[in-house]
Amino acid sequence: MEAAIIANLANGTVIVKNAQKQCCSPLNQIRFKDIVRNGSSKVGIFERAYLSNIYADRLKAAKIKYRVPGAVALSLSLSHEVSFVILEGRLRVFDVKAGLYMCEGLYQHKTNDLTIICHQENILNRLKQILLEDR
Repeated sequence: MEAAIIANLANGTVIVKNAQKQCCSPLNQIRFKDIVRNGSSKVGIFERAYLSNIYADRLKAAKIKYRVPGAVALSLSLSHEVSFVILEGRLRVFDVKAGLYMCEGLYQHKTNDLTIICHQENILNRLKQILLEDR
């Protein structure tokens, strides 16, 4: 992959990544600025949490806050702004290829049914401990 573009039509922005940089811009002005990691975010994204049989309950018990926006590629493109992104279930390559490209350089854990992406290694390790405690 050489480049990825993901538009957020809800807030009118576009996120672009190539080998050199990742940046965003309002759709109506096209003034790009570099994306900076938000190391202080306390909220994550958990896509498909409404289908979760195990992981949502474990996050709730651990009092971990998350949102379920419902747009996998967009959620992945926001991984630099939130504490974590969790995807449960099998991922269809054509649904997530651009979003996963935007997650290059972040800490990732992938199994057949669970993907965790964080920009802080300690958060990734904590989530793995909570979610995969008996696996």
